[in-house]
Amino acid sequence: MSLNKPKPIKGAQNAAGYIVTANDLMSGEVVYLAQDSIWSQQPQTAVIFEDAEAAQAKAAFKNKHHAAQIVGAYAAPVKDDGLAVTFKEQLRAKGPSNYLHGKQQASIS
Repeated sequence: MSLNKPKPIKGAQNAAGYIVTANDLMSGEVVYLAQDSIWSQQPQTAVIFEDAEAAQAKAAFKNKHHAAQIVGAYAAPVKDDGLAVTFKEQLRAKGPSNYLHGKQQASIS
């Protein structure tokens, strides 16, 4: 039995692909791994991996080698249009649930 076997991904049975997401250490914002290993706040710019294990391996690598920039990178399932499968990821993409903070405040101002 391998100790490094990735955990099953919730929502994977409905996934068309996987993205790598994390939190930016300086701003606390949700970020997504985009082209050229750049972290973006825009989920639509995220690289979509076809294979869950490849996305999990990339997340583990980023956790180790980008520890000064991000925290908690993991693979998240997405639909074929790139939108999040799980409620958790849909909520993270929208921002805080309190409308008076972050990117939601800017949208109502």
